[in-house]
Amino acid sequence: MSAYKSSNYTSNQSYQGGGQRFSGDRTQPRGESEYTPKAMPLPSDYVVKAEEIMRECHRYITSSKLRNILSMVSDIYNSERIGEDELSEASQNALRMLQIRIVYEYGRNDDKFKSFIRETHILDHLLSVGSSRRKFIDYAHYLEAIVAYHKFYGDK
Repeated sequence: MSAYKSSNYTSNQSYQGGGQRFSGDRTQPRGESEYTPKAMPLPSDYVVKAEEIMRECHRYITSSKLRNILSMVSDIYNSERIGEDELSEASQNALRMLQIRIVYEYGRNDDKFKSFIRETHILDHLLSVGSSRRKFIDYAHYLEAIVAYHKFYGDK
């Protein structure tokens, strides 16, 4: 007879130990203050907006983290500077990976980084790009402006 009986535990059972309750259902209600990304068009005066935002938000993110995000965007930008009205399938996939990366960084970092994501709307603006090459190029320029004003107002 096996030392472990599968009938002793099922994924829907709860385990209580050490004062904590663990359950097979890992969903927890989100607080009202939680951020829910939604597509938001980039304003035409995005350079001015980048300056206004980074005047305060430059303290919320390190240069290396910002450059990692910009690097992913630059790779796509370099392949899409000249081309059709629509982004290639490879670039659209790369944008989805960028979205995943930003969401991951948002989830693993502190409140200051989360404030940076919320204030700059880099995820919201990314969601509005869709397959439009023109919208993506504007988005890439917006991120470049954020990096420039981050450096201008005080690099970390």
